[in-house]
Order: sequence, then C-alpha cells, then structure tokens
Amino acid sequence: MDDPLKRLETRVAALEKTVEELKKAAGLPEKQETEKPRGDEGFLLAEVEKRGGRAHVPDLRRAVPWDNRRFDQALTSLASKGCVALHDCAGAMLSIRRMGECYMGDDGQIYSEVSVA
Repeated sequence: MDDPLKRLETRVAALEKTVEELKKAAGLPEKQETEKPRGDEGFLLAEVEKRGGRAHVPDLRRAVPWDNRRFDQALTSLASKGCVALHDCAGAMLSIRRMGECYMGDDGQIYSEVSVA
C-alpha cells in the first residue's frame, strides 16, 4: 500500500531540487543564511519570538531591563533591518498611560505592537 505522507515528502523533495536547479541555472546565489541580530537586538527579537512572534510594545518594555532610550534604539534597528514589523495602534483602545509606553517611530507614528517579519 502506498503511504500518502511518503508520496508527499517525495514530491516536496523533488520540488526543492527543481527550485535549486532553476536558481543555479539563472545564476542566483546559493542559499544564504541570514545572520541573526546580536546584542540588544537579538535579545529583543528573542523576546518577541518567545511570545509567538507578535507582542505588545508596552509588555516588551516591561520584559527587558532597559531604559526607554535603549529599548527604542534596539527596536528602531530591528525595524530598519526588516527583522520586525511595527503595527500602529489605529483602532486600539489604549489608555493614555499604555499609549505612552508604546513606540513612536521616526515618522511620528505610534506603534503598539511588533511582530517578527
């Protein structure tokens, strides 16, 4: 009897091989390992990942033992590198205190959540 899972795994392997062959034929670079952020950025990214890949900025601020400036620098750097996506608080019912704990981007927009990009 044919195992459907085994057939699927075989198809996936064949497709992956075909994709690699096409990339090679097109002159595209081999698989590139993206370097994980280190230091404060890596620590902050790990905190977001621990929370399922999406987290509220105020909760993150409380989770890390840093002042606001250091937190904002790490978050700004992660966002500019495309490691995380920032989500504004449009439509969110936030208290004034909670809004003050959010992140204000260079564009003046207030962001209440961050997710792994």
